[in-house]
Parts: sequence; C-alpha cells; structure tokens
Amino acid sequence: DGTIASLYAARADALIRAGRPSAAERDANAAVALNRDYGRAYRERGRARLALTRYDEAASDLRQACALDWDEVAAEALRRAEVHARRTTHASSRRARKEAKERDKVALRQRREAEQAAALRRAEAVAVYEAKKAEEARNRNKAPAPSPAPGMLPGMGLGTRDGVDDELNAVLARRGMAARSFASDPEIVDAMADAELKAKLLSCLEDPRQLVRHQRDKKLLGLLERVLTRQQQR
Repeated sequence: DGTIASLYAARADALIRAGRPSAAERDANAAVALNRDYGRAYRERGRARLALTRYDEAASDLRQACALDWDEVAAEALRRAEVHARRTTHASSRRARKEAKERDKVALRQRREAEQAAALRRAEAVAVYEAKKAEEARNRNKAPAPSPAPGMLPGMGLGTRDGVDDELNAVLARRGMAARSFASDPEIVDAMADAELKAKLLSCLEDPRQLVRHQRDKKLLGLLERVLTRQQQR
C-alpha cells in the first residue's frame, strides 16, 4: 500500500506541473486513502486544491503535510494558501457586511412605507367619521335658517359685513355650526389673505375628507385648529 500510495502521490505531482489540478487531487485522494500517515500525499492534495482556489482546504492539507513530513515545497505552498485564505475571508466578511446593510435599508424603507400607509388609513378613517358626524348634524337640524339681513350671505348668524366672517360663517353654517366673529383674530385674517391657503381651509371645512390630501400641510392644520377653536368659543 505504501508503494502504491507513493506512486499516486508522484503522479499527482506530475499532474499539478502539467496544469491538471483536478486529476492531481483524485490521485492525491487515493494516496491519502491508502496511507493516512503519508505526508507527501497531503502535500500534493494541498497543492492541487491551492491551484483549484480552495484555499481553506489547501491550507488544512498542507499543515498536515508539514506536521508529518516538513519540506520547503509544502511550507511555501502553505504560506501562499494561508495568504489567499485570509484575503478570501476578508472579502467574504466585507460582502456579508454590505449585504446586511442592504437588508437593513430595505427593512427600514418597508417599515416607513408601512407607517405612512397606516397614517393615511387613520386620516381617511377620521375624515369619513367627521363627514358622517356632519351629515348627522345636518339631518338633525331640519329647521329652516332665518332669512339673512340685507348685505349678509345666506346661512350667516351674525350681522357682520367683514369678508372673513362672511366666508367662514357661510361654510360653517352649511355644516350646522353657529356663526362666530373671526375678524378680530389677526392670524386668521392674515391667513385668509393667502388665496391658496384660504381655498384649502374652506375646502376642508366644507368636506373634512379633504384633510387626507393636506395632512402634511402644517400651516393649514394650525389654521384649521385655530378657526375651530374660535368657533367653539361663546
């Protein structure tokens, strides 16, 4: 068995030199199977695996070869295998970190999208609820509104001719809310001078479902809260 193992190992060496590492590995495997204490069998298998870029396996075989029968060929091959193995490990670790970072980014994006979708659903539910409340209030308030005084818009409950009061109270009256004076609030008056902001405010007062479209407009939400707070004051 020892003689046959040495023949397999010698042929493996020749195959490595001929650029046929896969065939060399098969012969080296046969040599190891015949004699597990034969250092050259491990050396040739390690060199074959080094040529096949299987660096960790090559380093393991070459360490075994050096432990059984040290020589310069095995030692040099082991040094090269360990260098390549470290580089491969470093590259694998870097790739794993990059993949983990990408997974974290995807998870964060999905979590934010889920939170935004949930916020939108809540806003839609609030808008539907407010619209339902307004409809119920209109159904309860079936008494005809008093005729407006000269110069007043229909549905107004106060005698002011101020443009801000006219527009706001006209919308609030259609929702069954009592009229209030808003002209004394400078912030409301200034905001109503902004045509775009005024249009958004009147739209949301008329139909609360419009809040879904403007849920990120902090200026509008603050103005709406101020108007509703003032409307509730006696």
